[in-house]
Amino acid sequence: MVIFADRSFKSKPISKQLVFYKILGTNITTKPMFAAFSKLGQELLTENTDFQTYQDLIDNKDFREKDKRDNARKNCATLGLLICDEVNKIANNDPLVYGEAGLEYNQEKNPRRSVGGTEILSVEFNIKTRRVEIRVRKADKAASYQIDIQTPEGETLEEFAVISNTKGNFPPPSKPGMYRCRVVPRDSKYNQGPPTAWKDLGIS
Repeated sequence: MVIFADRSFKSKPISKQLVFYKILGTNITTKPMFAAFSKLGQELLTENTDFQTYQDLIDNKDFREKDKRDNARKNCATLGLLICDEVNKIANNDPLVYGEAGLEYNQEKNPRRSVGGTEILSVEFNIKTRRVEIRVRKADKAASYQIDIQTPEGETLEEFAVISNTKGNFPPPSKPGMYRCRVVPRDSKYNQGPPTAWKDLGIS
């Protein structure tokens, strides 16, 4: 049996995400076994405080803070995924490590199962709909396609978006600029195939 961190927390309702990120950030910050990457926990707690603040305002009908809320929510998800990666590195297949972090985990029945490669056929920011439209080539055994974004500053945002079919769309990064994107095919157990080459994506 091979186990790995469950990365599906981004699909939880906002109220549950707020609780999840607070618990995860606290555990990573305070427990000695996670000391090597405790800074990620501290950053997550800070972002989650902003997330909670903006959500409270929205709950009180102040919708001017929606963009800030969405940005804080996205930052929390990015930090959560980074923490998943770090916990996976030290867990050594021990469910207790995931429990100490506050993470659930999935069982990977066949870690050698191969997922075919894909290719970005087209990717473009649609100025009318304000969304990024993308088409990829079908990959053997792929159940979804993870989209990674690289910012103009060179930071890689893993799992920025996910599409379930070979054609889809997703909200763009909040700031205009020249970005790059790549696609990673993955099966229903989150086994990954080879990533595509990076492709330019201009956001205006």
